[in-house]
Amino acid sequence: MCRGATPQLNALLSICSVLGPSFTSDILAACGQMAHEASPGEPEHLRVAASLGELVMQISEAVADGYVDHREAAQMRPLAARLIELLEPLAYDPAARGRP
Repeated sequence: MCRGATPQLNALLSICSVLGPSFTSDILAACGQMAHEASPGEPEHLRVAASLGELVMQISEAVADGYVDHREAAQMRPLAARLIELLEPLAYDPAARGRP
């Protein structure tokens, strides 16, 4: 990288990954944001809320006529599966490990 050059996004993300949240927070401070370490199993609350809202909307539209047909059910299935995937880390209790 040349002095004074702006790095490509993938290069900047690699630098942020190596130098950690403190460095990344310094960059993000310009827009009032900050970074923190993330773990792959960490719940994604905003994605849960968005997916839940989308599924509720589809269910509401599907039941408006009093019946959920096979096409409507097929449209909801991937959204429901994605919601389950997003909810799993939210439901996980690390303190319960080893308990049945």
